[in-house]
Amino acid sequence: MVAGVVSVIFAAGELLAMSLLGHSSIVMADMIHSILDALMSFATAFSIYIVTTRRRSSRFPWGLYNAESLASMFIAIVTLFYALETLYTGLTSPSKTPHYVAPLLLVGSVVSYSMYRLEAKWAERSMSSSLRSDALHARSDAMLTLSALAGVAIELTSGSLLPQAVVLLLITGYIVRDSLHIFKESVLSILGAMPPRETVEDLVRIAESSSGLRVHRVMLKRMGSFVSGVIMLEAEPTISLGEAHRISRKVRRAIYKERPDVVNLVVVIKPRESIVKIIRNGQQYRGRGQPIASYSYHVIK
Repeated sequence: MVAGVVSVIFAAGELLAMSLLGHSSIVMADMIHSILDALMSFATAFSIYIVTTRRRSSRFPWGLYNAESLASMFIAIVTLFYALETLYTGLTSPSKTPHYVAPLLLVGSVVSYSMYRLEAKWAERSMSSSLRSDALHARSDAMLTLSALAGVAIELTSGSLLPQAVVLLLITGYIVRDSLHIFKESVLSILGAMPPRETVEDLVRIAESSSGLRVHRVMLKRMGSFVSGVIMLEAEPTISLGEAHRISRKVRRAIYKERPDVVNLVVVIKPRESIVKIIRNGQQYRGRGQPIASYSYHVIK
């Protein structure tokens, strides 16, 4: 949320500078990029607010986590349109970059790097993957702004408009890349795609280490910046219902503690895939892993 407010303030400063000191396509493109960062920060803050308040209802039993994805998709489309329009205007009607752009970009790089340091510290404390992604994005913003500053400095010293076109293409290309990435991730979230492989492997590790059982199957899906789904563990057929429930709760608590981005997790305990002979009323029945504790049985090796 703080990152979004800072981005809005900086974008407002860029707009004020253009209105008082002269128009610049580079500043316009950078302002659009700042607005994109602010809107995405607000979307992330909104999703975190949903988690902390646990706003679920009978109509939305899984919560409104994908509302973030819908908002992000709309933001990406609108931002992409304005970025391409700014690029077209800057290339077809170029004008000399005002001198105020250089110190403005320098301030922007300092702000971006400061936000990177701050968000990285918060991400380390909260173990939030969304904050970690925002921190890495802020670091990339700082590097991009420094590159733009170098291009502007070359233009102001040489008088050539070519560096302006290069800087404009660089910033717009960065916005296009971010917008397409946000759009793709939003679509995957709405469709319920599997989260990244490293996330799945981490959840499997936590589940197995906290339960002492083997993970049989994992069915996870993305929900905005969060992950939800089912983890199925295998246990001996002799396990009682109470013990299975205790293990399930223990696994959920362990995962929620290490991964704040996991919500609405269901942990299922199933009997191990062994052939079981069940003796009932003097007759023998064969089943695969049937957890019927009230019957006498033995596992056939």
